[in-house]
Parts: sequence; C-alpha cells; structure tokens
Amino acid sequence: MPTDIVIATDQPNLAFTGFCADDITSAYETTPAPTATVPVGGVRSHLLTGAIAGNKPSLLHVIPVATGTAALTSSNFIGGCVLITGWQQTQNTAGTTIYIPKVLAELQVAFPASGAGSLANFPASGTTAYWFNTVTVSAGVPTVNLYSPGTALSTSPQLAGALIDTVGCRWLTAQYKATTNSANGKCGILWASL
Repeated sequence: MPTDIVIATDQPNLAFTGFCADDITSAYETTPAPTATVPVGGVRSHLLTGAIAGNKPSLLHVIPVATGTAALTSSNFIGGCVLITGWQQTQNTAGTTIYIPKVLAELQVAFPASGAGSLANFPASGTTAYWFNTVTVSAGVPTVNLYSPGTALSTSPQLAGALIDTVGCRWLTAQYKATTNSANGKCGILWASL
C-alpha cells in the first residue's frame, strides 16, 4: 500500500519594514557602492534583514506598499520604483572588511488607473497602507519572479510583489523613488525570507 508523502514548505509570516522616514523623491537615496560600513537603512530606504545566517534558502518575497498624507492615486504617486540590493562581504589586503553591493532587482510598481477609491489597503504603523496591483522589472537588471494579479481588476485590485534570489548575500537593503509624489507618499515593504 503506498505511503503518503508530505512535503513541508517554509511559510513564515510577512515582516513589515514600516514606512520610510522621508517622503519619496525622484532619486534613490544613495548609489550602491563598496563600503567599509555595515549596510543599514536610511531616511528613504530600509534594511530588510540584517545578517543572514547562511543556513536558510535564498529567496526573498517582497510586497511593496505605500502611504501618504493624501489618498494615493495613479496621478499623485507615479513611477514608483523599489531597488533591492544584496551585500556580500570580503576583506581587502589590509584586512579591512568591505561590503560589496549587487543589484538584485529594480521593481517598477503602479496603482490601478481608477485611483484610491478602489485601492486595497490595510492598517499599518497607525496609518493606511496601500498595495500596488502592477509590478514590472526595470531593464538591465536580473530577472525575478513577479506576482501581478492574473486579472488586474480596477474594482478589486489585488496585490503585486516579487520573489528574488538573494544567493550569497548577508544583508539586503531596499530604496524607493517616484517620478511624481504630490501626496507626500512614503514606502515600505512586506517581506519574508523563504
């Protein structure tokens, strides 16, 4: 008689970075470059993980979200982008630890054209967080697995996100920018390491 085989998969709860401290601007906070300083978040960026132990799978599930002082719409928060950078470490000839960045993904996110009246949202950090229903990958960056809704209904938009391979990275950071941000929008990420 055959025996049932049960395959268990890691199902961690999503962590939330909170929203960045400053309004999103039209440029990323910094350009990822080798540094002797341990990677951290900033006023328009987040540290997603801190040091990763190395004994876990290397997939990062990210769901970008945003909030603003006004209701977010497709006209007051345009061209949203999320840059995910992975950091590896090495030592130079003097024995100084150097943190080496590599761009893992640059995601372009958008709201449905109908605007905030139909945007799905949830309470987070004492405010209303809206999720994006469209995600694409910018040209010239590594391929990632995207999770956009099968049908992007403007009446009931579903969340969009990505699954990113972080192999070899001990730290992960996220930065945000938007072409237009007249709603004082701030971004954050729901994330899990799988």
